[in-house]
Amino acid sequence: MGDTNGDGNLTSADLPANSGDIRLKPQADTPATGQQGEIAYSSADGYLYAHDGSSWVKQGGGGGGGWYVPTSIKVTAATHNGAFGTAGYQAMYNFVQSDSNCGAGYHVCSGSDIVAYFQFHPQVTDSFTNAWYNSGYRDGPSGPSLDCEGWRVSDSGVYGPVWYRGFEPYGMACNNSLPVMCCQ
Repeated sequence: MGDTNGDGNLTSADLPANSGDIRLKPQADTPATGQQGEIAYSSADGYLYAHDGSSWVKQGGGGGGGWYVPTSIKVTAATHNGAFGTAGYQAMYNFVQSDSNCGAGYHVCSGSDIVAYFQFHPQVTDSFTNAWYNSGYRDGPSGPSLDCEGWRVSDSGVYGPVWYRGFEPYGMACNNSLPVMCCQ
């Protein structure tokens, strides 16, 4: 909305790529002033803010709407197969927290994290090739899981979600040893 590309002019370059979409110019922080009903996207923390008539209010969580947008995506320096241990998701999170490339402040990326990041950071070139992320998907007790059975199984017949070839999600056998995508 408005001069989203920051060139000082309102032109067709400021329009979103898809009809019906809304595009906000990323702000370094929330504006100093605002009026009730205004919204802003802060690139500093990756959150949308709405002005309530007296202050800017962070949106998201607790059923308040909004959308978390990571400010950084990395991949772990270390690799791992789909069996992170009996603690599953928690063990994978601990793996990210202890990794030299990610560490404190990072979590295992979800598919929503990745999509949001590239929608709000279109200038970033995707370089995350073949790395695990969390999908939360399982199609049934007898079918393959897309989180390596809760990140507890390293088997060629069970699958986990991978950001594949740098631009798309893909299911890969859990016996592969890959880095993990970490978001902040």
